[in-house]
Amino acid sequence: MIGSFFCGIMSDKIGRKRVLFIAIIIQIICGALLIVAPTWWLFAILKAGTGLSHPGVYAIAIVLGTEVVGAHYRRIVAVGTATAVAIGELILDGMAYLIDDYRILHAAIVGPSLILLSYWWIVPESTRWLVVKERYKEADLILKRAARLNGSAIPERWWEELVTSQVSKHTSAGLIDLFRTPEIRKRTLVCFFVWFVNAMMYYGLTMKSDIGGGCAFVFFLIDPVGRRIIVAICFLIAGVCLLLNWLIGDNVAFYWGMLQIMITKGAVTASFIAVYTHTAELFPTVIRTTAVGCCSTMSRLGAVISSYMALWLVDNFGKLSMVIPFSTLSFVSAILTAVFLPETVNKPMPETISDVEDKKL
Repeated sequence: MIGSFFCGIMSDKIGRKRVLFIAIIIQIICGALLIVAPTWWLFAILKAGTGLSHPGVYAIAIVLGTEVVGAHYRRIVAVGTATAVAIGELILDGMAYLIDDYRILHAAIVGPSLILLSYWWIVPESTRWLVVKERYKEADLILKRAARLNGSAIPERWWEELVTSQVSKHTSAGLIDLFRTPEIRKRTLVCFFVWFVNAMMYYGLTMKSDIGGGCAFVFFLIDPVGRRIIVAICFLIAGVCLLLNWLIGDNVAFYWGMLQIMITKGAVTASFIAVYTHTAELFPTVIRTTAVGCCSTMSRLGAVISSYMALWLVDNFGKLSMVIPFSTLSFVSAILTAVFLPETVNKPMPETISDVEDKKL
């Protein structure tokens, strides 16, 4: 929760690449020290350090990826990153099953992480961020290298026409800008709610799956159908499946109940992937990672609350106390997304706040 908030804000202030690698270094150092931590308290602090760095690696990697590729390839970045995370979790499951000693397990985890340090010389800074910060010479070097690799060319001193444009007039922005202007404020509040509900349902269903894959189809539908519609449909599917699970009751074959809960969780997982892409495209470059970081913070809050709903409410008041709130919030999220958020598929990403408020993008 804390890592999402601060990594998002700092990424807009000092750059995506710097925060990404600061997070990677923190993750590696804390992971390495976990191997030799002599006390439980130190182990817990170091675990918190790895958790703090996680949003700086995952969320910023998605934002950086979407900013350095064209509109057609943004889905590949988002879905590819989510797929890589899923594969990594599967590998971790296998490692944890085969390795009994937790120290050796942490050593096995930290080892491959060292490879990420070499990315400093491979991954460029976001040229979008450099341009809105008026660091044109640095952006020019990156763009020329990309053009050379692609066998094309860019105009000399291309940035001169931007000096008097809107892009160069709004280089200073921060957390308050998520709420200062009406259109961005609307997008912020809707995204906060959607992320909150998304995480609450995902982790709630994980912890209480006895009340009753999403990545692959998102890849094929997120562009043809659109981000907004995918998110709305996934929430509708999740809400309907939860209600059906309650209406059918417990007198049903186990595999039918499991099928319903897996469809529900698959829909929530799919919406999580789509909402990452949609959120990054909804907000301008000057506050993009601040928005994603704050949304991620809201999702962590939803995850915390879900544990009480899934483990305490259900045990004390029955599964209806979880099904009704989850279904209702899912339907509300679908409506808010479909009604109040614009479609962003294959559209240019906004650079400044005025791009959004003037309805340019």
